[in-house]
Amino acid sequence: APTATSPMWTGQTAVTSTIFCNFQNVDPFKASLCRNVKFRRALSHLIDRETIVRVGLGGLDGPLYGPISSGKTRWHTASTFVEGRTQFSYDPAKAAQLLREMGFTRKNAQGFLIDGQGRTIKMNALVVSTEALQKVAAPIVIEDMRKVGIDASFTVADNGSVINPALRNFNADGTRNFDI
Repeated sequence: APTATSPMWTGQTAVTSTIFCNFQNVDPFKASLCRNVKFRRALSHLIDRETIVRVGLGGLDGPLYGPISSGKTRWHTASTFVEGRTQFSYDPAKAAQLLREMGFTRKNAQGFLIDGQGRTIKMNALVVSTEALQKVAAPIVIEDMRKVGIDASFTVADNGSVINPALRNFNADGTRNFDI
């Protein structure tokens, strides 16, 4: 296997694959979840970046904790990422704790978390069909979301409907038709 000093070592690439939580969801409850910093941190704690890199990239990269890859050395500063403030490592127990703090303290008969009003967290991830790493990462992340009690799934969508600004699922009222 390549090492950091061998000529085959690639280091981190300049390419990133990022999860976005939809603040303008058509469902006001989901939009409020996405706007909640505890929810976004819980999601980040449910991303097993090390496994995704190992499975999706053969271990030839490193975990990404922000929108700028360390491969973009002009803009990336490693000291920016501080565990618990700007970096949230894989920790399903911490994710579950954050969800409890949000009021999701019980599970229903299907094993999904519910809040005091009986609402579950149901999220569908929109995955770009041409992004191989996203197609590898999605089932890993969804499985971990389900383990803590989030009713999660993913849909693979064509590149144009996700990437093209003219087709980004905007509604007349400014809402958007995806969860994450």
